[in-house]
Amino acid sequence: MLSRDENDLPIPQSTGVTVTRQVKNLTQDPTYKSADFFDKCAVEPNFKVDKEQITIQASKAPPPTVTEDDLTIPDFFLNDLTPDEIVKIANQLIAFAYDPLNVAHHLKDLDMVLGKLMEEQQILPSQQNSLPNYLIAGRGNYIPGAPPPDYQPLKKGRMLDTLLLERESLRDVNKHGFIVKFIGFVSSMIADRIVSSGQLFNENKQVNRVLLHGSYTHRLLLEAFAHAIEKGEIDLNIKSEKKLNFVQLLHILVSVKAKNGQSLWEMGLDSVDDSQRSSNAPLDAKQFSFSCRSPFVFNSLLLCFGKELGLPNLQTYMLDSHYKAAYEMVLRSKEKMAKADKLPHYSEIDISNERIYERCMEYFSIMAESYGEVGGNTPFTIDELAMLSDERYISSMWGPSVRMKISSPHKPGVYTGWMEFFQSKSGVKEPIPNQSKKHERSEEDGEERYGKKR
Repeated sequence: MLSRDENDLPIPQSTGVTVTRQVKNLTQDPTYKSADFFDKCAVEPNFKVDKEQITIQASKAPPPTVTEDDLTIPDFFLNDLTPDEIVKIANQLIAFAYDPLNVAHHLKDLDMVLGKLMEEQQILPSQQNSLPNYLIAGRGNYIPGAPPPDYQPLKKGRMLDTLLLERESLRDVNKHGFIVKFIGFVSSMIADRIVSSGQLFNENKQVNRVLLHGSYTHRLLLEAFAHAIEKGEIDLNIKSEKKLNFVQLLHILVSVKAKNGQSLWEMGLDSVDDSQRSSNAPLDAKQFSFSCRSPFVFNSLLLCFGKELGLPNLQTYMLDSHYKAAYEMVLRSKEKMAKADKLPHYSEIDISNERIYERCMEYFSIMAESYGEVGGNTPFTIDELAMLSDERYISSMWGPSVRMKISSPHKPGVYTGWMEFFQSKSGVKEPIPNQSKKHERSEEDGEERYGKKR
């Protein structure tokens, strides 16, 4: 059980997790314009590289709290709850998310089950074959470096999504057995209605900085909340001798607002305030906050330090998703370069995937105007309107930007390499002379690295 203070709030764990990493540091460039991106890709980055000791722990400053006077509580909640009870629940969740070690602890059960599923499907590569050799210090959080040179992307069959749906349905959340995906901007009114109905969502990572925000981030933090509630470390008991169920909790999170307009959802699961308070230089890694109230920070912790936090399988799974989403951006960049240079195929662009990846992460980091920015366009992401024509999705009852995926998941397996992955995503046919080369190395390599036998 967690230690608690005089207000019965969890006390953040004081012992941090310390790791040493090679870190590429970026420099803010006020002259950088969107039109410069492709010229930047043509030049090898000259980022400063330092070996850094990183300690992951909650800030020594206490977590923020709310009071009854801070909140506007809809009257219908007061039939069963007192304002004090709502304040207590809110402060427990904020304090919980503030402590990265506590959040990680309550995801270890999920990590173990996910690892077993990946092992059964023979798609669990060694950490050595999947972890990046360095990190990038982005805007307010670390970003994984480019994948190792011999990395083979995975076909995971939506394994994590299925596992989360199974667990969520036990709490009457996502009980219809599917998840909706937000494609670009969704108004807070629509999002609040979706969540209060017991429906959660993923987010599309091909729209601007959502890649760094993460698609599963909110669901994973809610999963950690749920596990802590089951273990009695978050108390939902109320004076009416009832206990809030999870759907009621979701309804409270999106319906109770602070006087500044922020909902409890935003304060507990979607706030960059801790990052803003901890730093006056967004690209200075020494000032990074590790509070999981920020989805950008929480996603970064899972991608960059999952193994050290006791979540190696979540790290492997989510890193693969990150790599593939980022390399869709690399592919898009190469296709645009090939078109500009009047080349017949993107494979004729003589710029490494790794360099373009780094330039994309640099763009995300130095072009963002705020820690929490996710909107807007970049040269290598997809316009929100273009996403609406994606035939893999159909509109939901919530409107065109809230969509349901109808395409079938891949059978679990392994791509032979990035070229096969690119071909699965590109509408540009590969030149015939390269077809035989594409598969030359892969069959034996895949079997050897993943222990698979046909």
